[in-house]
Amino acid sequence: MNYEWQDGSTGPDFTTTQSGVFILAVNNNCGSATDTIVVDISGVPPTPVLPADTTLCEGISLTLTSTADAETTIEWQNGSSAPAFTVTAAGVYTLSESNRCGDAADTITVAYLDAPDPFTLGSDTTLCPGETLTLNAPSTLYAIMWQDGSDQSTLVVNQAATYSLQISNECGTESDEFVLDYDTRVPQLNLAPSISWCPGDIVTLDATQPFPAAYSWSTGATSSSIQIVTPGVYTIEVSTPCNTLSMDVDVFQEQIA
Repeated sequence: MNYEWQDGSTGPDFTTTQSGVFILAVNNNCGSATDTIVVDISGVPPTPVLPADTTLCEGISLTLTSTADAETTIEWQNGSSAPAFTVTAAGVYTLSESNRCGDAADTITVAYLDAPDPFTLGSDTTLCPGETLTLNAPSTLYAIMWQDGSDQSTLVVNQAATYSLQISNECGTESDEFVLDYDTRVPQLNLAPSISWCPGDIVTLDATQPFPAAYSWSTGATSSSIQIVTPGVYTIEVSTPCNTLSMDVDVFQEQIA
């Protein structure tokens, strides 16, 4: 048997690395025959590439895409074959690609992170001089920062000021303010300890303070001043949240010689 290929070679086999039309002619003493084959060498093995594992903030979506050519079939983890897949929830996502040159797949893990929850440091507070208060940050894994730059879970406050705490992560920031005040009001009573009274007199006892205060007279009155029409010992107690002052006033009848 004699062999002849389209390029004139006479070997029993022919190796090609290029596309083309290949012809083999054979003959012997009894005759000859030819055959033709069209060879298409093209394409590359699929190489799906997804982004690195990532964490997204709530409400954010991520679109994954395949760059495969038309001769490559694709399949996502849920069986869909669209060229793109939109991620809206945490999970593991896989892109598989296949063509006549091979099969390959890539995977991405997507996590979701919530922004910090709203919180409160408590209601604004008034303390008495010398008192302190401890502010507590809510339990959290996120970064915390007080108004002075500290990052401890508690803050001891002992001065009148506005204090603030900020909690933050990659997805947002929450903050709250707390106002601390100190009550330095000290009542002063300038009443005379004894006051003479004559029948028919009306004596006014006035304990009014230059700031809001609570008044309690021995007569049961709660006004800042009272009028006396009979002699006796009258007691006044003036109170603020941090101080209380009391005094007795003796209203006595003047003796007529």
